Amino acid sequence: MSVRRPSISACLIVRDEEAFIGRCLSSLEGAVDEVVVVDTGSIDRTPQIARQHGARVVARTWPDDFSLARNWALEEAGGDWVFVIDADEELVKDDAGKLRRLAASGLADGYLVNVHHFPDNPDQHLITQHVALFRNDPRFRYKGAIHEQVGSQIAEAGGRLAATDVRVIHRGYEASVIAAKRKHERNLSLLQREAERNPIDPVWHYYLGQEYYGLGRLDEAAREYEQAFTLAGPDWKSPHAVPGVIRYSLVLGGLRRWGKAFELLERYRALYPRSSDLHYIQAMLASQVGDPAAAAGLLTQALAYGDPPPGMFELTLRGTGSFKAWFEMGQAYERLHQKEKAAGAYLESLRSEPRYGKAARALTSLLLETDDPERVVTFMLERVAARELGPIDGVWEALLNARAYRQALEVLDQLDGQLVGERDLRQGITLLAMGDKASALEKLGAALEHEGTRDLAAIDGVIGAVAAGQPALARRFLEQVNADKFPAAAEILTALVAGAPNGGPSMNGAPPGAAREMTDETAAELVRYGSLMAATWVDPLTMRITGWHVVQRALAFGCLEVVDAVVQYMVDRGLPAAEAALALGKMLHAQGYRETGLELLLKATRDGLYDVGALITLARAALDQHDQEAAEVLLRKAVEVSGKHPAPVMALAALLAETGRRKAAVAVLDDALETNPYAGVLAVHRERLLHGAHSDVGEWEAVR
Repeated sequence: MSVRRPSISACLIVRDEEAFIGRCLSSLEGAVDEVVVVDTGSIDRTPQIARQHGARVVARTWPDDFSLARNWALEEAGGDWVFVIDADEELVKDDAGKLRRLAASGLADGYLVNVHHFPDNPDQHLITQHVALFRNDPRFRYKGAIHEQVGSQIAEAGGRLAATDVRVIHRGYEASVIAAKRKHERNLSLLQREAERNPIDPVWHYYLGQEYYGLGRLDEAAREYEQAFTLAGPDWKSPHAVPGVIRYSLVLGGLRRWGKAFELLERYRALYPRSSDLHYIQAMLASQVGDPAAAAGLLTQALAYGDPPPGMFELTLRGTGSFKAWFEMGQAYERLHQKEKAAGAYLESLRSEPRYGKAARALTSLLLETDDPERVVTFMLERVAARELGPIDGVWEALLNARAYRQALEVLDQLDGQLVGERDLRQGITLLAMGDKASALEKLGAALEHEGTRDLAAIDGVIGAVAAGQPALARRFLEQVNADKFPAAAEILTALVAGAPNGGPSMNGAPPGAAREMTDETAAELVRYGSLMAATWVDPLTMRITGWHVVQRALAFGCLEVVDAVVQYMVDRGLPAAEAALALGKMLHAQGYRETGLELLLKATRDGLYDVGALITLARAALDQHDQEAAEVLLRKAVEVSGKHPAPVMALAALLAETGRRKAAVAVLDDALETNPYAGVLAVHRERLLHGAHSDVGEWEAVR
């Protein structure tokens, strides 16, 4: 007699998910017996697409409560088990059969799945866990208006929970998706309501901190995280503890509250020693406060534990016990001027993850300092996933920065044949940097034909055509800029084309180092604001971020008149002139236009806009001119405005020691150590000064 196979119902709640739901439902084919979709007010084609895939669609009014909507879907389910998935998620095809086996096994009443966010980007890839497959039991219902949970209800009813290796891919954390849906604004309203209903529950303050962190509102995030950890007690043992410590410590670091960040991490590293994430995050903060040696020690611990296995923690940052830790180890060794060890660490990173573009870029750049580009390319292509975009991008960017244009173009030929658009885009960028405008515009035009590269190709095509004095061609590229998706970019580029002269500036090629992550749509220092371009509204912040992105690209191509036009446009729209001078000066100086950059940084400083990085850069320039008095004034101001950050403190102490004022140097270090006792590099430097060791003014570059 055959045993009946348990049936499984997939349950979704949706609204305006036409961009995702088709892929989601396709991934469920063969894994479930029915699909129930509760639609809460879609105005796009979501219901029709769901029905085309055989789903039963139930229309309900959005109740402003996620658990209530989830439970509506559960009530419609007819299967013995339910599998809960979101429309912007996909079940990994290879894991479809696992749902059947788990349901039939009887080992548990609910199973946790592993949700992979940004799986195609090794640098952002993170993994979270939640209960998604469970028995269709009326006692098992969701709770919580937002960040709804069912696992605790299963446990309270006496059910068993178990971890699995089932994988789900989540697309909804992409910045453009979050911006388009205004997710943060919606979530804040629901979370504030839940926190008022449950004033002593730390979880709601944890989630509020998470939302404020995502919005870049660090003071408010710190307040909510502080409340969460206060309510939870000194040793919070919860699935939220490790992710809470990670985000709270990053917030504290952003606010320069180093002591509290290190205290928090030390306590929870002792509680959760297997979390490589905690060792890794503390290493990152140690680097920020200028202690690369301490960072290397912490990364050694992360590598010793390795990446935790699935199910150990609710959230895991992939690679913090492997390839990311090795990469950061390389960064620490570079700051310590141990380049051979740095190269070895980058190699270990690539052995662990051959797709890791950052390690490929760093190792290529390091090798190019002493070796021939041809030999470097041969060496690198033997050690990376040579047909994939990430590592090829890394090698290409390093070659571009070194002005090894011929080798950069040759490396792009290694890309997989399915990545023709990506190759055309990068070839166009390389040719623009070389000054070959005609060939560049031809390649960018070819990249327009591919959906994945159309947006950047259109933007770069406008810049290149304006700089080449071809306004008609610039207008044709402008027509391809998606104004609905990139309104700020469209507005800036429209103004640029409208004001373009018939004869554009000459393009003599970009300076060394000008092309930095040219195909990355998100600048690291602005990531908390979301995509640089993708926003469905135009406000001053979006306009400025987008404007500087266009400026960065124009600089990389040597299109200085385009830079001037875009900066002037932002100033006309309300950007203070001093802020424009500061930002442009830093960018110009970093990308090879040093003299002009220094002039702008000096102007901003004279106008009373003090920036630590600008002050340190100006101090270095003063030292190059043997003006130690001016350098000291600038460094003392940098120490003051930075809150005694180790970088300017080290620079000032080294300068004082070199000019025979060793006691004054020690006093500067003592004063900074009172404020920042965790900067071990300061303590080491102090001991060296006290014992008469030679101090080199250039030594502070290791902690810059």
